[in-house]
Amino acid sequence: MGMRAHVPRQGQSGSREARMTSTQELRATWNRPGRIAVVESPLGGPVVELAAPGGTAKIAVQGAQVLSWIPSGHAEALWLSPVARLGTGKAVRGGIPICWPWFGPHPTEVLRPAHGFARTAMWSVAAVD
Repeated sequence: MGMRAHVPRQGQSGSREARMTSTQELRATWNRPGRIAVVESPLGGPVVELAAPGGTAKIAVQGAQVLSWIPSGHAEALWLSPVARLGTGKAVRGGIPICWPWFGPHPTEVLRPAHGFARTAMWSVAAVD
């Protein structure tokens, strides 16, 4: 499975594919029984659940952040804040985030988000193999 971010420029609405972020739309397009399921997360947004012989993972559409990884035969390997919520316009604390295009505070513009804009961008599924 591949995911990509869509961050429209000011005044652009973006392509239909990039705007397709509702759980129902994603589920209809990308679900693969036993392998990929798009579900509404208790955190408040769509999450892609992946299953493979080596384990399971949950990836948020917001920020493409890995929220859960459970290797087969083992317990949850990642920490996620108990107050984590999706769709707040803020990054989720915990899991494995994508920090891009910068890490930490922006080097010249203090009003830009810490660790870049990829962490709060809505992502879309690009392909399923």
